[in-house]
Amino acid sequence: DDKDEQYMFSFDKVFYEDSVQADVYEFLARPIVTDAVKAINGTVITYGQTGAGKTYTMEGASILETDNYKKGLLPRVVDELFEAINICGETAAYKIKLSMVEIYMERV
Repeated sequence: DDKDEQYMFSFDKVFYEDSVQADVYEFLARPIVTDAVKAINGTVITYGQTGAGKTYTMEGASILETDNYKKGLLPRVVDELFEAINICGETAAYKIKLSMVEIYMERV
């Protein structure tokens, strides 16, 4: 590469092998869910090499997993969204749209 540009990258947080799903959710997704309840759109993007744990982070051991320890971000987001809506009672109306797209080997 003939470019003389240099880039500096920084991390907000690094999660190690012994990190649990709840820690990732608390740091990464809970603020987004809190904003979503206030009608602010949010997005979580996972990116990395194959086998790095992106799907596990998003879904957990299984998207239908009921073990709270193993739940991924998506089940936790859904649980907390509906919990927040229930707390608001009938004074507000909510429309929820949650999408997940997985691109694997250039296939959606």
